[in-house]
Amino acid sequence: MIDVLFDQYQRYQNVTDIINSLRKTGQVFNILEVGANEHQNLEKFLPNDQITYLDIQLPEHLKDNPQYILGDATAMDFANNHYHIVVALDVFEHIFEEDRDKFIDELYRVSSDFFVITAPFHSDLVVEAERRVNAVYRSIFSNDFIWLEEHRSNGLPKIEKLIAHLKFHQLPYSITSHGDIQVWERMMNIHFIAAQDSRLSEYRKEMDIFYNSHIYKNDYGDLSYRKICVVSKTVDLAYLPSRHVDLQERNSDMETFYRMEQTFLALSSIPPVVAPPTDFLQLFLDEGMGFFEDGSLKVINNKQHFRIELNNRKLKSIRIDPSNFKGTFRIDNIRLHIEDSGILKEEDYMITGNYLHNFRNNYLFIEDDPCIVMYFKTETSINQISFDCMPLHQEDSSASLIDYFTEIMLQKEEQERRKVNAFDIERRQLNDAINAVEGDLNNLKMEYNTLSDDYINNMRAYDEILTAHDELKSSHNELRTAHNELKFKYDQSELQIEGLKTINHELVHSIQEVQLINDDREKELNSIYSSRGWTYLTKIKRVLRK
Repeated sequence: MIDVLFDQYQRYQNVTDIINSLRKTGQVFNILEVGANEHQNLEKFLPNDQITYLDIQLPEHLKDNPQYILGDATAMDFANNHYHIVVALDVFEHIFEEDRDKFIDELYRVSSDFFVITAPFHSDLVVEAERRVNAVYRSIFSNDFIWLEEHRSNGLPKIEKLIAHLKFHQLPYSITSHGDIQVWERMMNIHFIAAQDSRLSEYRKEMDIFYNSHIYKNDYGDLSYRKICVVSKTVDLAYLPSRHVDLQERNSDMETFYRMEQTFLALSSIPPVVAPPTDFLQLFLDEGMGFFEDGSLKVINNKQHFRIELNNRKLKSIRIDPSNFKGTFRIDNIRLHIEDSGILKEEDYMITGNYLHNFRNNYLFIEDDPCIVMYFKTETSINQISFDCMPLHQEDSSASLIDYFTEIMLQKEEQERRKVNAFDIERRQLNDAINAVEGDLNNLKMEYNTLSDDYINNMRAYDEILTAHDELKSSHNELRTAHNELKFKYDQSELQIEGLKTINHELVHSIQEVQLINDDREKELNSIYSSRGWTYLTKIKRVLRK
C-alpha cells in the first residue's frame, strides 16, 4: 500500500498503526468506517478485519454491495456497541457545526472498544494553506476544489471544542498531530498540477511513494495539517504507538523531496511533444447494418484519383472520409460502376455529410473526421467506385470560399431586391390599411367620447344615488333608534299595566270581601230590627219622648 496517494496514506496508515497497537494477539475486529469512499481503502490496510462502510450517499453500483450501508453518521440505525471500532477519516470537518457533538456521541455509542477520527482543525496556518491550495486548483480548473470549498462553508472544527466535549462526558482520549502543513501544501499543489497533464502522473506517483516510504514516519509535529483523535470506551490508550521524530533523517529526506519537487516543476514546464498526424482516405460500405471500422478500406492520401474495386457488393450507401482532419477538399468526378459497365445515375443517389458547405464540389469541413455519404434510393450492386479527391491549399480554399461567398452575395442581392419590391407592395398595402385603421380609430374616438360623457353622467347619478342611499340609511338608523326607544317604553308600560291589573284584581277581591261583610252586617241589623226586643225598645223610646 506504499503507492497510494500521500494524503490517503497519511489517514489510513495512522489509523492502521493505532488499531494494530490496541489489538490483542489473534484478535479480529469488526470495524465500521463512516463517510467512506468507494475505493474501500481501509480493508487494503487491514485485510484480516471485517470492514463495513457507511455513507449518507452511495453511487448506484454500490447500493447492492453488502459491505456498504446508506445512513447518516449523526443518527445511525445500529444498537449500542454494535462495532468494535468506528473510524471517521477526514469526515468531521464536513459535518455541520451544530451536528458535530451529536456525531461524536454516535461514534462513541456504536463502538464497543474505541473510535478514531482524523481531520484538519481550525488555525490561521491551516485556513491560509487551504485558501492558497484552492487558489491553485481554481487557477487550473476555473472552479473551487469541492472538499476545500466545503471546509470553508462549514468552517473547520476547533480542537478546543472537541476536547471540552470529551472532558464534559469524561471520555478518555488521545490526540496526535501529523502532516507538516508546508509539506501538505506542496504535495497538494503537485497533485493538482499533475491532474491537468497526464504526462506528469508517473513522476507524481514517485513523489507519493517517496513521501509514504520516508517522510511519513517523521512527519509529526505541532504545525501539522491533520490531527488524529482516539477516544476509548474499554481499551487502555497507554498502548498507542509512540512517535519519535528522527530530525536528521527527516532533514535528509526533505532535501531529496525538494529536489524531486524541482524536477516535477521542470517536467511540468516542458511543452508536450506532438507527433505529426498520420492521414489517410477511408471508405466505408453499408450493406444494411450501417458503417463499421472493420471492413473499411484505408488508402494513404497522397494522390488525387482513386479507383477502388468493390466486386458487385450490394450496398445501401457509401461513405468517403477524405481525411482525418478538418479542411477544404475537392471531391468530384464520382463514378459508381454497376453491372454491364454502366454508371449509376446521379438522380439514383443523394449526397450528404458533415460539411459546412459544398460549392462546386469543394467541401468545407470545420471539424475533424470529415465525411460525405452517398445514399442509394434502392440497394445497388456496386462493382467499382472512382473519384477525384484533393485537399485544397489555403489559397485554393480561400479562392473557393471567395467564389462561394461571391455567389452567395449575388444570390442575397437578388433576394434583397425581391424583398425590397415585395416590401414596397406590402408598404403600400400597409399604408392603405393604416388609413383605414385611422378612420376606424377616429370613429372609435367619437364613440369613446360619447361613452365617456355617458359614463360621467352615470357616475354623477350614481353619486347622487349613493348620497340618497346614505341619507336613507341615516334616517333608517334614526327610525330604528326611535323604534327601539318606543319599544322600550311599550315594554315598560306593559309591565306597569300588568302591575295595575294585579292591583285591580286585589282591589276587586277586597271589594268583594267588604261587600260580603256589609251583607252580613245588614243581615244582622235586619235581624235586630225585626226582633221583639227592638220593637219594645222603639216603643219605649217613643213614650219617653212624650
